[in-house]
Formats: sequence, structure tokens, C-alpha cells
Amino acid sequence: MLEETSVQLTGYAPYPAGPIRRHPIFRTPGLDFIAHQVIYRSPAHREYPEEGRLILWRVRAEWSGISREEGLASLSRAETERARYYPNPSLARRYLVGRAVLRRILSVMLNCSPAAVDLVEGADGQPHVRAATSLPLIHVAYAGTCIVIGISAVPLAVGIGMPTAGADRDAAGSNTEADAGFAATLFPDLPGSLELVQQRAWRRSVFRLATSGVIGPDLSVTTQYGAASIISTSKGQWCQVLDLPMPGHVAAAVALAGRVTRVDAFGWVRD
Repeated sequence: MLEETSVQLTGYAPYPAGPIRRHPIFRTPGLDFIAHQVIYRSPAHREYPEEGRLILWRVRAEWSGISREEGLASLSRAETERARYYPNPSLARRYLVGRAVLRRILSVMLNCSPAAVDLVEGADGQPHVRAATSLPLIHVAYAGTCIVIGISAVPLAVGIGMPTAGADRDAAGSNTEADAGFAATLFPDLPGSLELVQQRAWRRSVFRLATSGVIGPDLSVTTQYGAASIISTSKGQWCQVLDLPMPGHVAAAVALAGRVTRVDAFGWVRD
């Protein structure tokens, strides 16, 4: 059961169309948030992320940087078949672009071609590298025309919040309104529509990490600093939640079963 605490979370608006460094994540103690352009072969992501490090990607759901022909050729038969079940071409394209980008990213880490990356669907609806040991964990989330990919050495979950009801969908394409009320006492209501969108992202990231079995259900916020929150359970488990800079009124957060001291964020240099 979720517990209320005396911790007071302060809201802040998403950064406007201007310098990204206005976001509190750049002033969070003990955290280096390093923004990069989208470069598919960069020294910053050639190695598996070690514990304490997170790699993020934010890309548009369109064939840019990767040609449509090249991207589709790298996908598995199961992935192309799955795209046919999406309700409209835009959602199908978003899924296909996301998988093509993910394969390109992992191919650099695994030193193989994108088509040779052996991805399978987990019970959580997220992609996993088959029969992998000591490989990074992955979470993919979608918001409108934006795709956010997180790669970490520890379990993680990305939550997205959008102002339009029903527009936020998880990696499987299903509506996530069912989890909108999760952690309502964990992250108390803040005034204003922008703050409400941020709350959705916070709650959904923790919800998805909790439902994966990584952390228990008895949660409470123990510390909040800058753009980070530390959440603990009655069983001594804990996780860290980071609020991420996003354009416009979209909000995103990532929950991790461990503390992060460095984030390499590709696609955050320019919106």
C-alpha cells in the first residue's frame, strides 16, 4: 500500500523553446546529465553502460538518420508482423522506427549488424536481447511523434505524460490511463496542467518498475533533490526517479532500480 510522507515535491514547468539547461536536471547534485546530438556511432555508447550510468535516446518517429529501406531490412519477421496490428499507419511507423533505431544502437554495443541483434518480446511488452548475460536492460516508450529509449545496467522504466487524454501509449501501443492513478499519494497533486502532466510521467515510470516485480508495492518518497527522487519500500528496496527535459508540454521520467550518477542523453541537444 502506498504511503504518504512529509516530503514536499515542488513543481516546475517543462523547459520552453530555449536553452535546455534551464531544466533542473542540470542542477541535480551528484548527477552529470550530458546532452548529445543523435550520433549512432559515438564513443559514449559503444560499451555497455556500467552500473551508475544511463544511456537515453530521444528521436522522432520518422525515417531520418536511418533510411526506410535500411531500417525495414534490419527488422525481424515478428516485428514487421506486429506492426500490422496497430490501429493506424502512424502508430505502426512509430513502432517500426523505434525498433530500427534500437537495433542500430545495440548493433554498436554488440559489434554486429542491426539485423543480427536477436531481440525478443518480454512478458512486460519490452524488447530483450535473447539469452543475454551481463547485457544492458532496455525500455522503450512513445509519446506522440517522440520515441524515448533507455538503456541501463539495472532494471528501468520510462514513463511519458501528455496533456491529451489517451494520447500516451506504452510500448505495446495500449492505453495507459489505467495506471494514471498509481502513486497518487507518492507524488501529491501539484497545481496547474503542466505539473499534472509531469505527475503522470513520474507515476507511470514507478508503476511500470513496480509491476515488473523489481520493487514492492509499499512505496514512499524518502528524498527529493533537483530533478531526482529516491523512493523506498517497506522491504528495504529503493529506486531513483529522474525527471527528463522534454519539448513543449510533453513530460518524461525514468525510474531505475539503482542510483545513476551519469546520463548520456542523445537527441537532447536540439528539439
